[in-house]
Amino acid sequence: MTALKLVLAGETYLPPSLLDGAPIIETYDKTPQAGEGGFSKLSAREAEALRLLMGGKTNKEIAIALNLQEVTVKVHLRSVYRKIKAANRADAVRIAMQQGWR
Repeated sequence: MTALKLVLAGETYLPPSLLDGAPIIETYDKTPQAGEGGFSKLSAREAEALRLLMGGKTNKEIAIALNLQEVTVKVHLRSVYRKIKAANRADAVRIAMQQGWR
């Protein structure tokens, strides 16, 4: 039921079994991109999630603030990490702060 509600609301659903405990192997070039370092590629939701992450919010708190499922927040944040070439949460915050994000 949750999956159907997410899809009907325009969100993306991934089963938690794909995210929880499963190793995620990302292969991408770690060299910085020109310009904003990938920030221009962020969707509005990804940018909102990143700003909340920078405010020290947990995935659960971000989900509540954006009226999303926690699994959807995880998907958005992984996409942010990939786009800005961050290794993890702390790295994403560091990169965003260096780019002047507030």
